[in-house]
Amino acid sequence: MHTVSPHRRRLTFTATALRFGLATSFAVIALAMPAQAHSDLISTDPEAGSRLDLPPTEVRLTFTEEISTRLSTVSV
Repeated sequence: MHTVSPHRRRLTFTATALRFGLATSFAVIALAMPAQAHSDLISTDPEAGSRLDLPPTEVRLTFTEEISTRLSTVSV
């Protein structure tokens, strides 16, 4: 009859738990969606690249989400 010492069982359990933890961590990192920290510009009025006879009285920018005007700048 072959017996396994408690110390050997503990090492086997620890190694198995470590492998499971690493595999789970890898799966979570690999499957995570990239975070998007910035909104995208959808459209402009007047349209980008258009030529006007007079300067516009207003420029309108449309983004994919609300932006903070306190933290944003626009140069025309």
